[in-house]
Amino acid sequence: MRARGAVVRSIGLAAGIALAFGACADSTEERIRAKQLAQGCTHNSDCEGDLVCMFGRCHVQCYEDEDCRPPLFPYQSRCVRASSGVNVCQLDSDRECSRDGDCQGDQVCAADAQCRDACTSEDACIAGLVCSATGECARDDELTDDGALSEGSGGSGGGPSGSGGAPAEGAEAGAGGDVNDGAAGPGAAGSGGEGGAPGGAEGGAPGGAAGADDGAESPRESEPNDSRDEPNELLLDTDIRASISHPDDADYFFTEVPASPAAGGYYRILVTDVGPGAVLVQAYSALNHDRVYYDDPIQLGKSVFGFFTGAPGAAFYLSIARRAGTASESSFDYTLRVEYTAIDDPYEPNDTQLEPAAIAIGEPVKAYLFAGLESATASAADFEDWYSVEAEAGLLKVEIKDVPLDVRMQARVYESTLTPVGAEEKGVTNGAPLSFERELPSSETYLLRLTYVGGSAQPATAGRMDAPDELPDHFTRPYTLTLTQ
Repeated sequence: MRARGAVVRSIGLAAGIALAFGACADSTEERIRAKQLAQGCTHNSDCEGDLVCMFGRCHVQCYEDEDCRPPLFPYQSRCVRASSGVNVCQLDSDRECSRDGDCQGDQVCAADAQCRDACTSEDACIAGLVCSATGECARDDELTDDGALSEGSGGSGGGPSGSGGAPAEGAEAGAGGDVNDGAAGPGAAGSGGEGGAPGGAEGGAPGGAAGADDGAESPRESEPNDSRDEPNELLLDTDIRASISHPDDADYFFTEVPASPAAGGYYRILVTDVGPGAVLVQAYSALNHDRVYYDDPIQLGKSVFGFFTGAPGAAFYLSIARRAGTASESSFDYTLRVEYTAIDDPYEPNDTQLEPAAIAIGEPVKAYLFAGLESATASAADFEDWYSVEAEAGLLKVEIKDVPLDVRMQARVYESTLTPVGAEEKGVTNGAPLSFERELPSSETYLLRLTYVGGSAQPATAGRMDAPDELPDHFTRPYTLTLTQ
């Protein structure tokens, strides 16, 4: 018998799902299409009704596995973990797999070729699921007599399998947030809470990790570094050996983005050689302690790969701790390596019409559609690139090529008074080139504004990676702009 509170909660959930799907639709698929379940998203506000944005798609939030079965959910699904404190009903298009990399978040590809949450005990599974003998969460009726998953037990949910938008690259993250799960873009991340000012703000600089990277032996962390008040200075491009010495231990490191170049750059986080434990890796803004990056795999010994961007002069803390709720040993070693790469964009800063970069007719411009973080999120305006050009009256042709594969480009021409010359022009899809012409009314200085298409997924500023080199394409691919007359 279900507890009364659970019954009341499920009634509310069912009402929310009905509102999200549309009560007047003739069939389940029509209701799903009507309200765009599985549509691409960056924030919860991009989704209909009570749907939440996870893994770059709109999902129904769930609290136990029964929430993801008819009549509460329009087709047979399962409740899976998304980010800390949030679970969602798995989309049918995210169910089948042939390897772990086919699955969302920390899910693994189980023996039945279905993506499932990994587990070491039943407590690690969502209510209504049990931990199989091979370490995946499943329903009792999906297991053989010896507790293992039977091949083919997962079946098909019968839900939609159509495309729901761009894959997440940084689309989700920590508790109360919408960023940081692999794909694509940023959102409101959980607050980092209270903490001290970054080392050096009141005089003393943060303590450095012991040793030097002289090619002999990797330096080790320098204890104590258990809080933001006493972090190690992060040695970039260096393998740092460190240890979790007890269940409540946390290792803090501090880094500051160089003041130049003006575009800032990005950090690549590599936590490897993890001993018999599971790590919780987080990055916080030193400005307001907002969390900008988060990953907490439950698998023991699993490496963590991630990234986040930084604005010039911004400062960040990186925290490594033992992930609670796993079978981690109380102490284990790991290796931390953080690499910083500057974005070489000579046209920055040019994020507003007040500071456009001057270019010439016929001059190819190679630049990045990139935004460095100071806190948890970047605004749409942070991605704007403005240019000024002296042009003659008559036809102006705008060509944008080499568009990053995770960006749908948008452009508009303005007179110097910010009067638009024609409408916005948009690329047909991510990575598509953009070309158009405008009839200029007079010879004068004109402005050109480039950005990503509003309403599409914001280019990622933080996220998880399945492999060390899976960076967003707009980090490494500059677009090419050419104006001709």
